[in-house]
Amino acid sequence: MNKTVLVLGSVLGLAIAAPLVTAQADGDKGNWRAYKSMAVTDATTLQECGECHIAYPARFLDARAWKTLMSDLPNHFGEDASLDEATTKHIEQYLVDNSSRRSKAGSIKISEQRWFVHEHQEEDEVSPAQFAKAKTWANCKACHKDADKGYFDDD
Repeated sequence: MNKTVLVLGSVLGLAIAAPLVTAQADGDKGNWRAYKSMAVTDATTLQECGECHIAYPARFLDARAWKTLMSDLPNHFGEDASLDEATTKHIEQYLVDNSSRRSKAGSIKISEQRWFVHEHQEEDEVSPAQFAKAKTWANCKACHKDADKGYFDDD
């Protein structure tokens, strides 16, 4: 076999294997693509949103919902989450650019999205004791210890 082909094959193999090993080391159970796509990677979003709750993955809502949510930060679910204009635009752009491509018409609440209801509220997925511990659907870390890293399959 040609040495160049052998070397390129080895390099390609390492390039494919490295993310898998890294993701598994982070507790991803092998689904590294889903893990990476859920992690919030923007430092400003992590800092500003993370001051009050986890910085929710942009894929949890569609672009329209993020725009609506970001347009009324003084009334952010009963709190004033106002930010300066430049920071607001930066975070909104990050959320829109990384948002879900599926239409989730209706609510801007993550807990009212069809996928969320299916995952948490149907078929008694979350027991009354688990919900009492979390106190609110917005407290992802109560059940998902690595939610702030974009990993939600560890409950």
